[in-house]
Amino acid sequence: MIKRIVLVIAFAGFVNAADIKLPNPGFEASEGGRAGNWGVFHFGDEGSGSRLKISKDARTGTHAIEIGLNAGDGGQGIYADVPVAGLRAGDTVSFSVHMKSKSGKPLAGGVIDLHVEFMSASGDEGEILGRTDTLGSSKAIGLTLTDKYRRYTTTHTIKNGDVPEGLGAVKALRFVIVAVQPADRVGKERLGSVIIDDASAELKR
Repeated sequence: MIKRIVLVIAFAGFVNAADIKLPNPGFEASEGGRAGNWGVFHFGDEGSGSRLKISKDARTGTHAIEIGLNAGDGGQGIYADVPVAGLRAGDTVSFSVHMKSKSGKPLAGGVIDLHVEFMSASGDEGEILGRTDTLGSSKAIGLTLTDKYRRYTTTHTIKNGDVPEGLGAVKALRFVIVAVQPADRVGKERLGSVIIDDASAELKR
């Protein structure tokens, strides 16, 4: 079961153009030791517990986000919702963040994933209607992490079949960063943490 903790998420106005303004994209604002205006979620076996916190190893500014792989079979991550109207087939949505390995070494023991979810509404009231990735195409991110920040981007051209209820049912886009420790990797690989900064998003029409 996925447990989501909402940290007073502030939503931007409706998006009808290319510019998507993510809340707190540089993670400079914090609440309770976590990124302000981003939600937090956990799923599966949390193992040693939450390994998500504010980092001072920032690419720009003074703060970044650190997400660590759990000692058990499970995962955790953060997300931000942006209301959107009038999605059409052929629109392209992109989500980018800058990431590095805390240790400077690749993270071979788990999956670091970026994806976008199509939501019926923003926040806790919304249901996930579809997503652009299911922990598949971005699973190799951890293997490419080094001690230097690198930009990672997921891009998806929207299709009518992405949302069974129809694209008109989509009222928000949820931008998700997640770290997962698969069951077949538990105890086999050394755990590590990814440090994340400077998120951005774009909707091309």
